[in-house]
Amino acid sequence: MSDDRTVAVTPLACAVVLTAQMATTIYLPSLPKIATDLGIEDSVVKWSVTLFVISAALPVVVWGRLADRLGRRTALLSSLVLFVIACVALALVQSAAVLLIGRIVQGIGAGGAAIIVRMMVKDKFTGSELASRLSLLSMAFVVALGGGQLIGGALASFTSWRTGFGVLGVLGAALAAVALRTENTTVRDNNERVVRWNAIVLTPQFYKPAIAGGLGFGAIVLVQQSSPFLFSDRFDLQPWAFGAFGILYGTAYFSGALYVNRRATTVGSEKLMRRGALCMLLAGLVLMLCWYPPLGSTPLLAVFLLGYIALTFGQSLLFPNSAASAVTHFAEGGAIAVAYCGLVQQGIAGIASVVGPLASDERVWSAIVALITAAATALVFSLRTASSEPTVGTSHARH
Repeated sequence: MSDDRTVAVTPLACAVVLTAQMATTIYLPSLPKIATDLGIEDSVVKWSVTLFVISAALPVVVWGRLADRLGRRTALLSSLVLFVIACVALALVQSAAVLLIGRIVQGIGAGGAAIIVRMMVKDKFTGSELASRLSLLSMAFVVALGGGQLIGGALASFTSWRTGFGVLGVLGAALAAVALRTENTTVRDNNERVVRWNAIVLTPQFYKPAIAGGLGFGAIVLVQQSSPFLFSDRFDLQPWAFGAFGILYGTAYFSGALYVNRRATTVGSEKLMRRGALCMLLAGLVLMLCWYPPLGSTPLLAVFLLGYIALTFGQSLLFPNSAASAVTHFAEGGAIAVAYCGLVQQGIAGIASVVGPLASDERVWSAIVALITAAATALVFSLRTASSEPTVGTSHARH
C-alpha cells in the first residue's frame, strides 16, 4: 500500500541508473593506472570491464523474479547492499583476483538495482509515455557518462583511483536509505500474472528491438573499454584529458535523450529507433575507416572523437526506444519482460566486451563495432509497424 513515506519512482530510478553507470565511467580513466599500480597486464584490467558487464546481465531475470515475489523494495535494497560491499572491497584492492571478483559482485549489484528500478517505472507507464520516461533514465546515463568520466579522470590524475570506489560506495548507501521509503510492490499488487519466459523472449516484437538495443550497447561498451588505452598510448593523453572528453559524449547523449523525451509521443518509437540505428551505422563506419588513411595524431583524434560522439548520439535514440518497444506490447508480465530485456541487452554487451581483451589492434575492434552497428540497423528495419503487431495478453499467462 502507498503511504506518506513513499518517494517518486522516476527520480529514484534516475539516481540508481546514474550510480550503476558510474561504476563503469568513473572507472574507465583509471584503467592504465590500475594496471600499473597492481602490476598486472592491460588485458586483465580490460577483463574487469567485461566481467562487470556480464555479471550485471546474467542475474537480471533472477532479480526480476525476486522483485515480483519479495517486492521491489526488498530486491532493490539487496542489490544495493551487494553494490556497496563490492565498492568497499575494490577501494582496498591489492591484487588482480580481488579486482576481478570485486567487479563481478559490483556488477551483480549494479545490474540488479538498474533493472529493478526500470521495473518500477514499467509498473506505472506504458507505450510512448514509457519511452519518454526511459529517456529520462537515459539523461541520468548522460550525467554518468560525462560527469562520471570527468570525475574519474580528475581522481586518477590528482588523487587516487581508489577514491572513485569510495564515492560509488557512498552513493550506493544513500540510495539504499532512500529505497527504504519505496513501496514493496509485488506482482499480486500490480494485478499481473506470471508469464512464461518463452511467451516473452520468443515473441518477435520483443526480441528484435531488444537485440538491436543490445547490439548498440555492445558497440558503446567496446569503444569505452578500448579508448582509455588508446588515448594513453596512441595520443599520449593524461587521465584528466580523457575524462574531459566525457563531456562531449555526455552532451551527445543528452541531446538525443532530450529529443526522444520531446518527440517519442509524436514521432513514435520505431522511427526514432531507425534514426538512431542509422546514425550508429555511419559512426561505426567512421570508426572503422579512420585508421587507414595516413592521418597525423591530431586529425586522427578529431575523426575518432567525431565517430565516438555520433555513435553515442545514435545509441541515445536507439536504446530507450528499443527497450520501450520490446516490453510495451505485453498486457501481462510487462515488468518481468523488462528483466528479460535487460538480460538480452546486457548479455549482448558483455559478449561484445570480450573482444576488448582479445583484440588490442584498433582496426580489429573498430571493424567489429561497424559490424555490430550494421546488425542492429538490419534488425530495426526488419521490424513491422507497431499497429500490425498483436498485443500479448492472457493467452500466454500461467496461473
